[in-house]
Amino acid sequence: MTVLKALEEKIMAEGEVYPGNILKVSSFLNHQLDVDFLMEMGAEISRLFSDVKIDKILTIEASGIGIACIVAQHFNVPVVFAKKTKSITLSWWWIAWSSRRASVAA
Repeated sequence: MTVLKALEEKIMAEGEVYPGNILKVSSFLNHQLDVDFLMEMGAEISRLFSDVKIDKILTIEASGIGIACIVAQHFNVPVVFAKKTKSITLSWWWIAWSSRRASVAA
């Protein structure tokens, strides 16, 4: 079974749909992390983007940090996460772009 098929099956088995078509996957991605499964997904993302020069993994502040860290391990690059509000401890801002228009975001 492919990792993407396994992800689909995991979402169907463990995911919950909330009003507004919001998908809750807290049992393996948000509030609780299925690390073995995330490692499989990280390896697959690494394989899919093996021909792209990845120098950072950009994610959102909350839910994406877990998978971003695992994907970053596969690419041996740092993780940068976008904050919801301006941080008083940062004196600079990241501007993310790609000349090939390929990005990996968790």
